[in-house]
Amino acid sequence: MELRRYWEILLRWKWIFLAIVVSVMVLSFIPALILNPVYESTSKVMINLKDISPEFVKGLPTSLGKFEVADVRNVVGTFQAMIENSQSINNVVRELEIKDSDGIYIPVDNFLNPNIITLIIKGTGVEVEQISDAETFEITGYDRDLNKAAKIANATANALLKLYNQLNREIASANRVIILKRIDELLKTTTEIEKKKATFQKKEMVINIEQQTSALLKNYNTYITQQMNTAINITEMGIRLQETAKKIESTEEFKLSSVNLEQNPLITDYKKELLALELSLAQDKIEKTPEHPDVKATIEKILVARDTLKREIDKTLSAEVKSRNSYFDTLVESLGNTEINLITAKASLDAVELQVKKIERQLNQLPEQQIKIDSIDRELEAYKEVHVNLLNNLESIKSAEALDVSNALITEPAVLLSDDPDDYLYFPKVLLIGVLSLLIGTFFGVAAVFFLEYIDESVVLPHDVKSILKVNSLGCIPRLHRRGIRNGLQIKSRDFNMSMVRAAYNVKSLLLEKSLPKMLAVVSAEKGAGKSTMCVYLGKILADSGLRTLIIDLNLTSVTISKLLEINASVGLNDLFESQDISGLIQRSGINGLDIIRTSGDSFQLNELLQMNKFCQNLENLSSLYDIVFIDMPAITDSSEAFPLDKAIPGAIFVVSSGNTSRSDLMVASEIINSTGIKTAGFILNKFRTLGLLKL
Repeated sequence: MELRRYWEILLRWKWIFLAIVVSVMVLSFIPALILNPVYESTSKVMINLKDISPEFVKGLPTSLGKFEVADVRNVVGTFQAMIENSQSINNVVRELEIKDSDGIYIPVDNFLNPNIITLIIKGTGVEVEQISDAETFEITGYDRDLNKAAKIANATANALLKLYNQLNREIASANRVIILKRIDELLKTTTEIEKKKATFQKKEMVINIEQQTSALLKNYNTYITQQMNTAINITEMGIRLQETAKKIESTEEFKLSSVNLEQNPLITDYKKELLALELSLAQDKIEKTPEHPDVKATIEKILVARDTLKREIDKTLSAEVKSRNSYFDTLVESLGNTEINLITAKASLDAVELQVKKIERQLNQLPEQQIKIDSIDRELEAYKEVHVNLLNNLESIKSAEALDVSNALITEPAVLLSDDPDDYLYFPKVLLIGVLSLLIGTFFGVAAVFFLEYIDESVVLPHDVKSILKVNSLGCIPRLHRRGIRNGLQIKSRDFNMSMVRAAYNVKSLLLEKSLPKMLAVVSAEKGAGKSTMCVYLGKILADSGLRTLIIDLNLTSVTISKLLEINASVGLNDLFESQDISGLIQRSGINGLDIIRTSGDSFQLNELLQMNKFCQNLENLSSLYDIVFIDMPAITDSSEAFPLDKAIPGAIFVVSSGNTSRSDLMVASEIINSTGIKTAGFILNKFRTLGLLKL
């Protein structure tokens, strides 16, 4: 819905809207006139909300974790709950003799943090509120007596100081109980640790650890030296192996062949087998004697593996050599021996490295007993230190319980600095009440207006009618009050006259463009829409503009046309039963160019006449005599049978009463018109309110 549409709805129901707004404002000011004023006075209290529990257990090792009794985040919530549940506020009520109208002390629930309704009715109370996230509490006292309001604020502030002091003492007492319990536990734990140490020393007989460490270090150094020498030998043998290989590759016998040792998978497998056997032998020699069967068996396997590897190398290098000499054979044998020695050295290096790691593990494990004893001593010392600290903290707690430790201060007591009581007025605040009542009244007014609009079925605006009839508007005629009529057709209202002129101009323009038929039925969905009035004023304006205009009055239920034109002749349409020519029934209206054929009253049988062929023929003849013919028809919903003229009347103009014609009636009337075959040429929205700023 467009904003313009909202504005239209609001202006349409403006009196309802204003009535609701005014009613709400009047009702809002009634309590302000009946009830006595309520004053307020404020004091501020700064409270250190830090949890003091850690202060009682300071000096403990961080390895033991933080020792807390209360969570700092819950201190504010706990304090607020204590305020509500404590006897402090009740003491304030009794100290200041705060009673209700029946002489009974006001309950704490109604006195502390009351809602605005309770506060206005009771006329007294106190509000305790934390200022943002700061450690300051704002205490506001309310009462019908300004001085008493200040006393309430100050008395509550002092009560809060005492309450917070009580809270700190309770925290100290709780810490004292916990620390005493912890001291007893530490004494038992210390005794158990001392017994544990004595038992371990007696059982393990922890002695000669230095001698064992010295022997292991000596072996460790020996293996490290052996490891370094073996690594050097491996490097040198690798160099000799490369040199021997180059010499073999430079011989004529090798050049004439396509031999490559690295491409022989058997040689690679034999090397891996020999390396595994050499490593196993090196480990067995460390752990077993040379005469051990496993050692001898491994040596035999190594000799076989060496011989097999040498023969496979010789076989591979000599496979494609046609003639061999002693130099080539010497190089091949040297290559095989070097390969075997290199494998043996690598196995020896791996075995030495394993021994080095083993000794390192032994060195780490050797002083385990001594380390265990040192650990027990450190644990015992830590518990003794905690025990001493807890004893010191216990003395601090006892001092805190004996002293008045509040950690709170009244920063701004409630003081009356002004002599004008209105400076401390809480209720009624006329401006605030006025603004709030206006907002609330506006809300309910708008809600009521849109609810009425929702349940209202009547059409009000041109686009409402257009959406149903599917035709354009010919004009919007404002509501005309009877006092606006002077004599006959003279109208005081300028808006009415201008609107009628615009409507007549639209009709004339469409007529000249031949978009509008010359003969038009003026219809409406219900009685009182003003179609007879529209016929007369449209006819007068068109006649004044030079068009020959005829009005045929077929509306038996109304004599509006005769009254407006001041015609009293008795001749009418009922005379057509005796006369064959309708032109004899035409009467002059007194307006140049405007004629009328009127009805004859209730005795006239309209349906019987309309079904006469000569009536339809006469209508066709009349259309040739006039530029435009308006036929004032009865209301459609009252007389739907009055439309047998579909062949004689080519078009119709709907007159819709704004705010009176319902959507359902208009839809039914449109369906009836469409069923007769008469084309709706347009509509005129009568009795239209311009809705203030809207000019259509």
